Amino acid sequence: MMDVTTIAGGAFDAYRTQYEIHNRISSLLYEGSEGLGSIIYSNPSHPHIKIDIEFCNSIPLSNHTAVRKSLELTSNTTSLLCDGHEVYGIGRLDGDYDEGMENAFLVRYMRRFCWQLEHASKTLMYVEHGNPLLRKTDFPSDLLRDHLSRVFGSLPAQHINHLVSVSKALDEQRHGALLIIAEDASSEAERLEQQGYPVTPFPLTEELLRTTSKVDGALIIGTDALCYAIGTILDGMAHRSCTASRGARYNSAIRYVHGKAGRLAIVKSEDGMVDILPKLPPRIKRADLDDRIAKLRQFTTSVEYVDRKDFYHVMNWLDGHRNYLSPDLCSEVNDLWPKAEAKLEKQEWLRGFGRFNADPDYSEERLK
Repeated sequence: MMDVTTIAGGAFDAYRTQYEIHNRISSLLYEGSEGLGSIIYSNPSHPHIKIDIEFCNSIPLSNHTAVRKSLELTSNTTSLLCDGHEVYGIGRLDGDYDEGMENAFLVRYMRRFCWQLEHASKTLMYVEHGNPLLRKTDFPSDLLRDHLSRVFGSLPAQHINHLVSVSKALDEQRHGALLIIAEDASSEAERLEQQGYPVTPFPLTEELLRTTSKVDGALIIGTDALCYAIGTILDGMAHRSCTASRGARYNSAIRYVHGKAGRLAIVKSEDGMVDILPKLPPRIKRADLDDRIAKLRQFTTSVEYVDRKDFYHVMNWLDGHRNYLSPDLCSEVNDLWPKAEAKLEKQEWLRGFGRFNADPDYSEERLK
């Protein structure tokens, strides 16, 4: 994808280098600030490139630090100008550019570790922490609504809409942030008062969230979006879902919400990732599970021979939905499937499924 930029600039010998160059530049800070700004790729003789400032000494793209520093010279209307090898000035692409020519592209730095490739104001590729995407992932509003209903049961529509609205505002922050929604928000703010700033409850708005989420620690709000504490350091027991590959904010949220009813966390990490915790598996129809279990029982009780295709159709489905089986059903499947397998008409090869063990976090709410 990035080869198009070198073609536009005429730097045909710069293939396969641009992607890593921008990953590197996007990772650099300048005097503690993350890089914002943009770079236009084009031939210097492009008729629609307007050069405001031309450098006497061009900056090689390989000089990542110098290019990062030069981004400080750009604005909302101006960009660094690049031919694929070097940054040669500061300027802009005028409004008469014919996008059908496809010979001027823009790299825009969104925040640290995040940049995107654009053409004619259309995003061609979004890159986050070195991972290329066709577009930036939107805030998972539908997933949050699903989790709210599963964690808290039936909530008034206005409360759900408000919670989604402030959570989306959290995602828009350039810095990391953590929002805790809890049924016991009031008592939790009091319990953790030595580890944060309990406040007189106030309705959390998008604007107030942008202000209160700037300090380290979590915002604790109720299901009605009343805020009870700011900058709270959370507690909790270690959990198997904790991981060294994620930061302290993510892991503290896991420890706080897992195994506790009526709590939900929205985590915005420094690298731009948004997580809703606990991570609940999608719900499936109880009837689909019951149907497979019934067929497995039938294999062992009502037929002399079991059709191979029917057997693997049932077992492959159960194998892929292990987290939806209760402890009792796991025990039953462990007892039934070897018996059914022994009745297969042809046994040239057999697939082993392994023992079914119930998910420690299993809940009936996974079935609908």
